[in-house]
Amino acid sequence: MLKLTTNTPKTSAALPGLESFAPQRIDRIKDDLLHRRRAARRLLIDARREKNALEHILTLPDAGESLHFIIDGRFEPCDLIPATRRLAHPARIKRLEITTLGFNADNIACLTAGMDQGKIENVLLVCSHYFQKADASLFALMQQEITKRGGKVYGLRTHTKLILMEMTDGRHFTIEGSGNLRACRSIEQFVFTNDRDLLLFHRHWLNDYINTTNKPSGPLAPVFGGEG
Repeated sequence: MLKLTTNTPKTSAALPGLESFAPQRIDRIKDDLLHRRRAARRLLIDARREKNALEHILTLPDAGESLHFIIDGRFEPCDLIPATRRLAHPARIKRLEITTLGFNADNIACLTAGMDQGKIENVLLVCSHYFQKADASLFALMQQEITKRGGKVYGLRTHTKLILMEMTDGRHFTIEGSGNLRACRSIEQFVFTNDRDLLLFHRHWLNDYINTTNKPSGPLAPVFGGEG
């Protein structure tokens, strides 16, 4: 079990001259949150030099197992979604929740194709409010395409990168890492875990944040209850 301790007293003070720059409203989760879990097993994989790495090295983690791996810029983190879906066949993705700073047109095509093929039943995507403004046309396209298929898309103050996949066979996969959905030609690290409590931890704070900071992009579906 990891313990973090410090003997340094906690102090805080405003920087001189910055008082006038204080925001009037800060979107935030209600409290700082922590989820503690004991890994049953860890696999460590360097996939930077693998051809078709996502299909070659990924064996879906067993219950309680975490897969730690790195990939390079040849792969898009979004590719982890169809790769997981194929490896989990015949199971489908019952609920897919994503947080990312940004995305590209290929990511939109990937998600909508999965929904159209019945491989992904429901999608909730949250990107950065900065990206929503910086690439408004792409955000509008994602929102339009996902919403008309029954999903939801938001632009909020978040820098988290998560892929939550609740499968129709009862498995719960969580991918936490450094990478956005789109490729950026950088080395990225991920932790791929099969753990229901971990997925519900992220789902609960994410849904709470959405409900308290933003209006939905479409009619609310009953995605905030049930198994999370």
